[in-house]
Amino acid sequence: MRSGKPGGEAHQRMGRISVLLCDELPVVLNGLSAALSAYPDIEIVGTTVDGAEGLQMVSALQPAVVVTDFSLTGMSGLELARHIVRMRRQLNGPRVLLFSAKMDDPVVCIPGSITQTATALGCHARRDTAVGC
Repeated sequence: MRSGKPGGEAHQRMGRISVLLCDELPVVLNGLSAALSAYPDIEIVGTTVDGAEGLQMVSALQPAVVVTDFSLTGMSGLELARHIVRMRRQLNGPRVLLFSAKMDDPVVCIPGSITQTATALGCHARRDTAVGC
């Protein structure tokens, strides 16, 4: 499920926040896209169910923000976030929001694991089952 428009930086210059959405479930992608598209200052520049494709899309689309589930096909959301954080340190890459809607996800359910993951990735904010970095 790939969609996108090149030129994420151009979208930022126009005063809009360009967002790439990554989730293994198309129904979640559709819901997130619909909800976020309701805000005039947010533009969804791409969606994907695959982490490896998400990484390629980050390079091609240069979004300001990547919203990704922990669980993706091809590459996990955690691994995707690690690559993006590394990219951000080198090339001013996007901010990342990691989330999970699965209450049985071991990464979410183990106490302290979100904090440890966020710290290891250099994240600056955390809330509930979402990790922002």
